[in-house]
Amino acid sequence: MIERAKGHDSDLVIVGHYDDFQQSDGSISKEISRIPQDFSCDKNVEYRNYFPKLLKEFCFFQVWDKLYRRELLERHCIRFDQSMPVGQDASFNLPLTPLVNRVDIMAVPLYHYSCREGSMSSITFKESYLQSRVRAFEWAESTLRNWYPQVIQFFANGCIDQMGNLAEGLYKNASYTTAYRDEQLNRIIGNQTVQKCVHVYPPSGLRNRYLTFAIKQKKYYIDEVLC
Repeated sequence: MIERAKGHDSDLVIVGHYDDFQQSDGSISKEISRIPQDFSCDKNVEYRNYFPKLLKEFCFFQVWDKLYRRELLERHCIRFDQSMPVGQDASFNLPLTPLVNRVDIMAVPLYHYSCREGSMSSITFKESYLQSRVRAFEWAESTLRNWYPQVIQFFANGCIDQMGNLAEGLYKNASYTTAYRDEQLNRIIGNQTVQKCVHVYPPSGLRNRYLTFAIKQKKYYIDEVLC
């Protein structure tokens, strides 16, 4: 990656990765490769045209499969939002999308991402996660509105999917009372940004269509959708 960055004077270098799903004993039960198409450009408009492919291969959000030109980060004061318990990587990468010109994407997986039960990426519920997920979408919408508005739908669907994960986390934790579960479901369903996602952007996939219907109707049978 460093050789590519030096050779092409890159603003951004991206590679593929593996998602390693680990069992409780540490063994790998499944391995999924996330490999983007090979790509190189020296104009932001070319990167913008490629951008949907990067989203499709799930190679945009994370930071551990990328190299960044430090001068670009410093000049535009790109930093992690440390107040967000989840979604920090997206908050770092999104502001860069309209700024980079020389981009190199290598069609080779060079990183193994371990998906473990109990990790930040597993299905769970925390009250702070809701606001972080909502803020991540709002950030994406404001950044992409003038750069590539057509892909905002992808981020809206991601937000709805995350709301489904949060709701599922409520039902997976047996220690939550019915009153607490209903209170948090009401916060999810009644959130203005979540409502905007389901009313403005068409859902993709069967699960998201069911979730969108439940959220639009502000019904608590969202648990039936998840089951």
